[in-house]
Amino acid sequence: MVDGGTAGDAADTAWVSVPVPAHLLEPVRIFLLQVGLRGSPQAWDLDAMSELLALLDEPARRMVTRVAESSIAGTPAIASALADRFGVSVREVFGIMQFANEIAGDGTRPDILWLSPAADAPSPAEREVRMIPPVATMVLAARDIDQPSPKPS
Repeated sequence: MVDGGTAGDAADTAWVSVPVPAHLLEPVRIFLLQVGLRGSPQAWDLDAMSELLALLDEPARRMVTRVAESSIAGTPAIASALADRFGVSVREVFGIMQFANEIAGDGTRPDILWLSPAADAPSPAEREVRMIPPVATMVLAARDIDQPSPKPS
């Protein structure tokens, strides 16, 4: 029960803030996202992810796929490195990220990309663009389904 409500009131679903030690912030964030994905009536599935990739324009699709590959490999996808790789500014990387999340979420599903905490990087350009591994696996599976197989020679 929250805010003095009674069991079954809307107050039972109120937000709370709990301090988390800095070194545990990322594991707690991933845990909460994973719980949210499992508990969401509109959780990501392969069909939904394929639909998302089809709705994204080419730059957004390439960046989402690259962040998914980095997530699976356990290597950081730094905003400035993504900008260099795709020939855009860091601001455009953040814009692509927001664009992808707006299309992904559409009010029914959780974001697929997020930035590492500002405290983890000396500048915004050095922040890591992240994706939780279960979503990354689904992005790559959807990409592989949607790409035609090369024809044997």
